[in-house]
Amino acid sequence: MEGASCQTVFYIGDRIFLAYFLENEEGLMEENSYKENLMESSLAAKNGAHDDISGGFDEGSSEFDGVEEGAHTGDEGGLLYIPVGRLILLSVLTFGVYCYYWQFRNWVCIKERDGLSIRPFWRAWFWLFFVYALLKAMKSDACYSRASTPSFSPLLLTIGAVIAESISQTINQLPYNAETIAVEMVALMLIGAHLFFIPVQRHVNRCERILDRGRAMKSAWSKGHLFCYVWTILALVVGLRSGLA
Repeated sequence: MEGASCQTVFYIGDRIFLAYFLENEEGLMEENSYKENLMESSLAAKNGAHDDISGGFDEGSSEFDGVEEGAHTGDEGGLLYIPVGRLILLSVLTFGVYCYYWQFRNWVCIKERDGLSIRPFWRAWFWLFFVYALLKAMKSDACYSRASTPSFSPLLLTIGAVIAESISQTINQLPYNAETIAVEMVALMLIGAHLFFIPVQRHVNRCERILDRGRAMKSAWSKGHLFCYVWTILALVVGLRSGLA
């Protein structure tokens, strides 16, 4: 009983920590986006003045003709771009917390892409209610669809992810000790919700390779990834200590 109580407290603390991290990261992203918009407006004003001076400038001969309008560039210019192996490994090591981050990052992209008035944090937090909308939005990405036709079914993947999460939550009710931690990690490897995100990540990676726009994969040392590493260590230490107490 004491072990179950410790597990409950740890679970609540974990979710609060996750909420604090994602909410702050989203705020930083919105601030950076605001600054980028200001810079773009400034550059547009300068370019407009330059065009007035040059007069006879021929837009058809611009060196930027090869750049597609609306195309994403840079590290943050599209859906989360990571190796499939990292999605699997971190989802298992963080006991599913990485799935929250995976969905959060993709919701941020979709919010910027479609100009939606949504809160990516809450969409990721209550992901069971929004995962279908996320997968559907990722499948309908126009830029990626031109590179490769997606073959996954958002509905089937959603059903599988919800069932897998239900099984994981049942296993989470077991007393917290070394044996149950091992059982939970094995269960995540076999039936974790992240397994149903693999086809989507493969589609994103395949499209990025086809588009060949020089976009690098998300760094394994970004703030979100560092959070997952720290959480893994804390989970193992606190979990084992509470189980042995």
